[in-house]
Amino acid sequence: MFFLWTYTRRIYSNQEGDVEGQTDKEWDRLANVWALGAYLQATDFKDAITDAIIEKALTDSVYQTMHAIINAKSVEGAPIRRLIVDIAATRWDTETLKAQQNDPVWSDFFRDLSIALMAGRPSSVLERARWEYDHCAYHEHRDLNTPCYRTKPGLPGGGAGVSTP
Repeated sequence: MFFLWTYTRRIYSNQEGDVEGQTDKEWDRLANVWALGAYLQATDFKDAITDAIIEKALTDSVYQTMHAIINAKSVEGAPIRRLIVDIAATRWDTETLKAQQNDPVWSDFFRDLSIALMAGRPSSVLERARWEYDHCAYHEHRDLNTPCYRTKPGLPGGGAGVSTP
């Protein structure tokens, strides 16, 4: 996926047979390549993966990537972690949050607190979340004060984007 991105500036992340029951392997694949981007210090690639996560979150109802990204050792306060928190805060229901109970990533206190907060949130929170319209809010280029990979010239096909075959 990284090599395809370097040539096309597009993320090709889904594969036939990804979905098995309630499991979608694409979420883990996205988390793993995001971790690769972190290891390689490839900011543009991580930002493109972030966009792919956002696009997938907009079309899927199962948000497995939150757990996968947290396990990919994203740093607390990092843009990707903020995205995961924002998606969870605006899209998860109490059943999704309760399903995390067997994972050591979640402590009992924070799980119970989150369930209580999410159950009482106003419906207006669900209408339009920032991650749906401002992808760059979760890109690392903002912290580095560099341009977005989407605006960098010289690529075939007119630049960047998220594509799935």
